[in-house]
Amino acid sequence: MNGRWFRLCGTVVALVFFAGGAAFAAETNSDALNVLLWSGDKNEQFVARRALRLELLPPAPQPPQVSGPTANAIDQFIVAKWEATNLPQAKVPPPLCDDAAFARRVYLDLIGVIPSATESQSFLADKSPDKRPKLVDNLLGRNEDYAAHWTPFWEDALASQSTAGGVATHGDYGDFIYSSFLENKPYDLFVAELLDPTMPGHQAANVTTANGHTNVNGFVRNDTHSDTIQSAANTAQVFLGTEMKCASCHNHFLNKEWPQKRFTAFAGLFSDTNLEVIRCEKHMGEFVPAAFPFDIPGAPRTVPQGQDQRLHYMTTLLIDPENPRFSRAIVNRLWKRFLGLGFVEPVDDFRADRAPSHPELLDWLADDFMRHDYDLKHTIRLILTSRTYQLRYDPSVEDIFNVQKPDLARYVRSPSLRRLTAEQAIDSIHKATAASWDGHRLFRDNDSTALTRALGRSPSRNEISTCRPDDVAVVQSLELLNGPDLYHFVYDGEILDELASQTDREKVVSELYWAILNRAPTAPETQLGAAYLKENAPARVPAAATAQDVVWIDDDLPAGAKPDSESSWRWVEAPDYPVFSGKRAHMISASVSKDKGQHYATDLPPLIVKQRDKLYAYVYLQPTNTPAEIMLQWYQGSWDHRAYWGDDKISYGENGPSRFHMGPLPKAGGWVRLEVSVSDLGLAESEPITGISFDQSDGEVYWDKAGLERNPRDPKTAPLGDVMWALVVSPEFQFIR
Repeated sequence: MNGRWFRLCGTVVALVFFAGGAAFAAETNSDALNVLLWSGDKNEQFVARRALRLELLPPAPQPPQVSGPTANAIDQFIVAKWEATNLPQAKVPPPLCDDAAFARRVYLDLIGVIPSATESQSFLADKSPDKRPKLVDNLLGRNEDYAAHWTPFWEDALASQSTAGGVATHGDYGDFIYSSFLENKPYDLFVAELLDPTMPGHQAANVTTANGHTNVNGFVRNDTHSDTIQSAANTAQVFLGTEMKCASCHNHFLNKEWPQKRFTAFAGLFSDTNLEVIRCEKHMGEFVPAAFPFDIPGAPRTVPQGQDQRLHYMTTLLIDPENPRFSRAIVNRLWKRFLGLGFVEPVDDFRADRAPSHPELLDWLADDFMRHDYDLKHTIRLILTSRTYQLRYDPSVEDIFNVQKPDLARYVRSPSLRRLTAEQAIDSIHKATAASWDGHRLFRDNDSTALTRALGRSPSRNEISTCRPDDVAVVQSLELLNGPDLYHFVYDGEILDELASQTDREKVVSELYWAILNRAPTAPETQLGAAYLKENAPARVPAAATAQDVVWIDDDLPAGAKPDSESSWRWVEAPDYPVFSGKRAHMISASVSKDKGQHYATDLPPLIVKQRDKLYAYVYLQPTNTPAEIMLQWYQGSWDHRAYWGDDKISYGENGPSRFHMGPLPKAGGWVRLEVSVSDLGLAESEPITGISFDQSDGEVYWDKAGLERNPRDPKTAPLGDVMWALVVSPEFQFIR
């Protein structure tokens, strides 16, 4: 088929050609062929092309017959290697992990947070023989948590970054990623919508112009030669698990598979013209015809013209079942994510001169993944219900990857130790220490802190990354020992207030172990913990202190306060208007402010807060003219400490500590006390709060007394916090084993 015919006939004819010929396709899958010929729906065409191409795949390797215990085909391939190399495990299979370890492992792997004590205990009490696969299915069905757990990985991989508060270069794909995993979108469709401009759900780049310069914010950027080269390298790394970047300006030094011209040809598919070879910044004057780097049987060789059509052509070849690396790359990532090491290591370095540790299993899993319509949950379930995944962690037989000895055999007789990500660790701490966890996840917060950085989360996503650093360093130890964030998370935990009233110290220790480590303590651990609590109990426990009310604003602004303008602060008096405290309230009416209103003041008497304190204000919503949203802001070096109620209408800040959603609007027609925990707003204890802002979208709102509720802690919580801190910083908590 020549290039002119490809361009004239368009997508449908090209897709039929990709299927290996109309006659063959008609014999094998007439329904799919009819869709390609007659349907105008791009998504229907997409599914039909996949079905036709899958029928051309050669048979996958058959799972070998083995004598050891197996749960599914994965185990057959693993045990076969044990038997072929006469390992002791072939005769005496390694034991499975216990139920407590399995529950914690699978919760972290599927939804990114540890189970609660109740969830752990319920699972251990269940005596049904199929409770492990049932738990896997249950967690896979928690779609919101599943999507929340996958979103940070793909935000790193796509260098997804919000433009709020910074300059993004690779686009903001957070919502696209989350919604794709929420609906369990087929993986090939997820990739196609990201890369292919002709797809209905394409995530187009954001193009802006500033100072006469055009900025393209997207995963694919091709406004310059270097951007085009980088886009091709990123695509190959993320979706083919293949490191090509070193071939961008010269032949790859370490991998002869990638001479510069081969990579430049691939990069040409991201441009509307063929690219010039630029060797170490020197223009060579040679333009390389664009071409896909792998031979895809049945695919047209002639590359179409036009940027959109080239990206469509490239994407179609990239996700094609005959592509030797697309499905294997994602399956390899899944294996590493759940077992600790990939079949191919490093996972971004698939190469022709180095075989995977288990090539037949990798091929079988990739084939099975494709034949189940690129369903990630299907393959994840297969891995997590295998006996291999459920093996007990045993450091004596744990596999390692040595970059100096990349061909060192790996046998998967034990999972490899995996450090918790920043999201897993912090979300799990919040869940363990809360009396009732609200489900708020760290991935929704863009703030970078010393703790998140120490736990491996990048302060910004300027470069794509498919693997967080998992090495340990002094900075991590120092942050876990002395960091203020971890201190607040632990010592201000609500669970400590509940446990402080208990007199049975052994029971208290048990509850802490269940909350943090998801298991019962051993007898020595119980004795040691109870003894510590006894030795460090306060000598004299004062009567429970009541909360202290610090009034900031009531009938007027305090002396020295600076309002934004005197006219914006409209004070009203009773009985003509609703007043909660004193003689006056301040209000904003839509008739005055039109669609949005605000009044604020700075240089207020400084408030020094503790994480356990609560900021408050009283509000009255006019029932005949209610707003769509109300918001409070506090100034502590910046205004990035906000809480809002109702619809998301006022575009200040981002969801997270700088913009915390408190739920629906309060009830109209009466005074309501709005309370916000200091810990939810990302406020520091070391810096005073000196300003407050009252905001609304539409409506008529009355505001009254505002201030701070100081909540002293029971001194008995301090030694409880010590025990909890010791458990949180322990390797048992910080690692998945």
